[in-house]
Amino acid sequence: MKHCTPLLFIILFATILQPACQKLSPPRTGPLPVATATPDTHPSVTPPPGRIAFTSGGELHVIHSNGSAREVLIQGETDARMPAWSPDGRQIAFVSTQEGNQEIVVAAAASPADTTRQTNISDHPGADYAPTWSSNGRRLLFASQRDGNWGIYLIELQTRFDDITAILYGPLRLTYNTFYEGHPTWSPDNEHVAYTSDRGLKWQIYIMDTNGGDQKPFPGLSSLGSTAYPTWSPDGTHLAFAVNEGENWEIYILNLVREDAVPQRLTHHPAQDWDPAWSPDSQWLVFTSDRNYNVDLYLLHIATGTEIRLTDTPAADMYPDWQPAKDEE
Repeated sequence: MKHCTPLLFIILFATILQPACQKLSPPRTGPLPVATATPDTHPSVTPPPGRIAFTSGGELHVIHSNGSAREVLIQGETDARMPAWSPDGRQIAFVSTQEGNQEIVVAAAASPADTTRQTNISDHPGADYAPTWSSNGRRLLFASQRDGNWGIYLIELQTRFDDITAILYGPLRLTYNTFYEGHPTWSPDNEHVAYTSDRGLKWQIYIMDTNGGDQKPFPGLSSLGSTAYPTWSPDGTHLAFAVNEGENWEIYILNLVREDAVPQRLTHHPAQDWDPAWSPDSQWLVFTSDRNYNVDLYLLHIATGTEIRLTDTPAADMYPDWQPAKDEE
């Protein structure tokens, strides 16, 4: 695995806290009640073609959106989690414990298990997780515990073909709070970042400029309980996220075009539904759920409410990311 030395690298030695990301993992306690969601009335609706990368029991897997051709991208004794396709689909970033702690690694999507083509871009003894690409493919955001508490960091990369050749700057810390802050997501125009914070005595989604300025609660969500796992639609018209009103997590969206829009609840199930990711056409979501007594992936068609179970294995399937349209097979 290659290591790139940043031109600007901020290291502040501090006591490592218990990873706050674990606090957002929905609980699984006892048998789940029978679902009361509206039955599927649109069986003819099918998801767009493409591949979805995800974590399965600590390995990286990929599956086609129709449920076929599931394969293992990275397997072994070390965990590989939280995959994120680059905008052109030629690279994939993920969290790896290959070197003993959580690092952000970027690899060629065609051969992500090839360690000679993997680049450790975070390279720090502190825990790093949740990478996400800017739409131009030159910058990555991730969450890190390197300075003693969880914050959002930015790094800019130089690439050639499928490989990282240099780190131009970073990791640069964008949030400086004593609270947990993670799960960053770029706006499609690369002007803003949404993320999860536990400031204010509850989980809530915040928004800031890409330089870390103007941090504030995301507009339009104040009427909700805890909010987390934000993700912008590729067309920039909606934000998807998870909401917990006291009992379980559900998937919601917010229309960002209409000024009078209110959050729209999409899932209605007594189990936990969380961590949504958009399809390239902004018409579907893939999300994680522990309904049916196991953690699996489900597809959701926004317009009709159609839900399709995508995976069904004993291992926990989570952290999905839909491959960009231009490189779909």
